[in-house]
Amino acid sequence: MFWNFGNPPADVAARLRPIYAQLEPGLERYSVLLGHHEGRIDGASAALAEQPSFAELQKRDFVWSKHYDTAGWLDFLQTHSDHQTLAPERLSRLLDAVAQALDELGGSFEMSYTAMLVSARRR
Repeated sequence: MFWNFGNPPADVAARLRPIYAQLEPGLERYSVLLGHHEGRIDGASAALAEQPSFAELQKRDFVWSKHYDTAGWLDFLQTHSDHQTLAPERLSRLLDAVAQALDELGGSFEMSYTAMLVSARRR
């Protein structure tokens, strides 16, 4: 099992948190793109460890980054299920607010990620 957990730059996170808190508070507290990944690895690891058909559970992480401009970030947001499930008018309002905030910050940023891998050997 693997996840890519985003770690937005501090200035980007500081600008986006209030937007999400106001417009989509569920996402603000959940989205991995906004740095929320508490408990996901531990829960998945525990569930895998409980399976008798698996052994030697391992966790590894890989750090990487990607540069986004405003348009690229908006496109990327729309590939995530937590954004895709929003009603079209809610998503449009959120994306407009995010675009304005990012443009005010200079229109681009470097997003750091940690890809977390949980694996086990089949017995």
